[in-house]
Amino acid sequence: MGSTKGHWNEQPVRKVTISRPFLISKYEVTRLQFLEFRKDHPTSATQKGIGVSWNEAVAYCEWLSKKEGKPYRLPTEAEWEYACRLEGTSGEGQLVGMLDDVVEWCQDWYSPYPDQEEVDPTGPAEGMVRVLRGDKLDVDDRVIAPWGYNRPAYRAGLPPDFGRPLVSLNIGFRVVQAPPVSTPPRAIIPELFRLGVKQSTAAPASRNHPDPSKPYFRKRYLVATPPETWEGNRFERPQHAKNMEALALHPGLAGHQHSAALEVLPNGDLLMVAYTSWTEYNPEVALMAVRLRYGHDTWEMPSFGFDLPSVNDHAPLLWTDGSATHLFWGAPKLPEHIPFQWTTTRDSGATWEEVRLPTFSGPIGPSNAQPINTAFRDRLGTLYMASDGVGNESLLWASDDNMKTWRDPGGRTNGGHSTFALLSDGVSILAMNGRKTHIDYYMTSSTSHDRAASFVTGKTPFAWGGSNQRASLLRLRSGRLLFATDVKHSVDRSPKEFDGMQGSILAVSDDDGKTWRKKKLAGGQLHETRKVRGFGTIGYSVLRQGSDDLIHLITTMTEPCLHFTFNEAWLDAPEGEEGDAVLMRNSATTITSVSDYSERYSDGKTRITWRAGIANDGRYLLHGPEKWFFPDGKLQYEANFALGRKVGSEILYDNTGRKLWAWTHQEDGTSLWTQYWPNGSRKAESSWKDLHAEGMARRWDSAGNLISEKKFVRGKAD
Repeated sequence: MGSTKGHWNEQPVRKVTISRPFLISKYEVTRLQFLEFRKDHPTSATQKGIGVSWNEAVAYCEWLSKKEGKPYRLPTEAEWEYACRLEGTSGEGQLVGMLDDVVEWCQDWYSPYPDQEEVDPTGPAEGMVRVLRGDKLDVDDRVIAPWGYNRPAYRAGLPPDFGRPLVSLNIGFRVVQAPPVSTPPRAIIPELFRLGVKQSTAAPASRNHPDPSKPYFRKRYLVATPPETWEGNRFERPQHAKNMEALALHPGLAGHQHSAALEVLPNGDLLMVAYTSWTEYNPEVALMAVRLRYGHDTWEMPSFGFDLPSVNDHAPLLWTDGSATHLFWGAPKLPEHIPFQWTTTRDSGATWEEVRLPTFSGPIGPSNAQPINTAFRDRLGTLYMASDGVGNESLLWASDDNMKTWRDPGGRTNGGHSTFALLSDGVSILAMNGRKTHIDYYMTSSTSHDRAASFVTGKTPFAWGGSNQRASLLRLRSGRLLFATDVKHSVDRSPKEFDGMQGSILAVSDDDGKTWRKKKLAGGQLHETRKVRGFGTIGYSVLRQGSDDLIHLITTMTEPCLHFTFNEAWLDAPEGEEGDAVLMRNSATTITSVSDYSERYSDGKTRITWRAGIANDGRYLLHGPEKWFFPDGKLQYEANFALGRKVGSEILYDNTGRKLWAWTHQEDGTSLWTQYWPNGSRKAESSWKDLHAEGMARRWDSAGNLISEKKFVRGKAD
């Protein structure tokens, strides 16, 4: 089962045994057959698929079982591929349409394949999407891929209720006549960003922070290199794939992280989500997730976060609304336009609810399926979410009933990638327009006093933006507006007053954007294609502020992506000349009031234990051991911290006690990462420093034979 020549999720190729016979329908269920079950299903005799959700396909099987007195169900993913491979090799034509333009539902939740052989597999116990087989879901427009999609091994997937009301999607199913497969579902280990998520640290986050009367500024690397690697040509995948394989990193993490989202979660953690890609248009585009835990001083290794396989997952937006955090994103290459979809977490990212589609209460105007970087509520309770329009416009989607329904207020800004904020009256809206429009090469603004029904264009004192540039606007807790932007246009001319200037700036307004005071962003870097576009940039940026009043700015399109943390006192202070050695240094040198903390499961068993205190720079930092436990009491994770940084041994276990991976963190800042095969032997070993691969990386097969060696220097293969 699987293929070595296709997408990463078709591997590893492994032996799968189907131990019991089954009958599978020669054809997909037809439109007329489905209408016998559900007479009101909206479908057309001209469409190829009947356009049903997984839930509807399962309901049809249950109805058919009762109707005929025989057991019907969807095929498992293994059964589908087995039948398709037989069809492809026999040439007898007994099964029709398995590799046509219609994708077909399977029974399983989607997840990466395991490393071991299986008998009668039924997939994982849970997931975000159900498996679809037979083709990709996206249109062919601008797709660049080294493999075909109409193959027995190719895997796709959508959320189980995603088919309604998207009846025009070419989705169908065929039925299997056989008893339910009794194999227990496969246990899966969630990605790192979902593990060990504390729930009780929001209270200290609101009071333990640097002295707000003293300037505070910090720069951090945001994403590890690799995968954050620009090889010079994003279409040249082989070198990056070899580097990722040498380091045993997730193969779904591509070399270009873009259009990032950022949020301060209710527990005080920071979560970054960006799309990870080679090109912006392929079905392989997925969402990376990285967490900076409250009390930690460095970002974790990136996780393969969210993916609708065979769908271009695009332009994420994170927004916290009370105790809930919503992740919006687009799927711009589906054949039917969906402005956005979203999922919600109510436990700071440990678990996520089923993906939802918007229901609109009225007609909607032209738009792109590309959220921007801002969402907010006005003082009347209406929720707004920013999105690109068509051409040189942006818009706000609005919900008056907590996202049960949405509406298009009708207004469009005079610019793409607009970033929005409420004005001081709590209902008027200001947009700073990122690109494609200008007034004398100055950036335009758009202001609405009728709740986004219309916008009036104005002129700002900033240069207009171009490709690879997206500014950020935020109303601070103090009431002031904060704006982050690049000094100059990326490729076109800017106003003459900016001649000779470089980098990015932060600007503060105390009068709702009428006037601005500018300050250079310390520690800014050049665009990732520095040999081609040697301009300083924040790329696609996001601004957020936590309950501790610290402000967070993240950048993409730099190499690597960056995270800046600062307070308002720093914004008001004179510009300094500190270099990265100072800006990136841990400002904590001593710690006091170190205490033991713990969280428990609902049955009283220990879930997490840790030690933390207050450092001399005012921050709450971990200092001592931290442990996570499974519900049955077995150890899941252990690490040790000093002033928020990991020291010594760090180990993650599965629920059998087997090591999944282990880090050894040295005093000189280097770390050795070892990953393990299911049989306990070493799988990979690599050295890292400052989130960059540094030194030798080695891989072994499960029998212990060395299969590769590669040296890395500052994240690049030597």
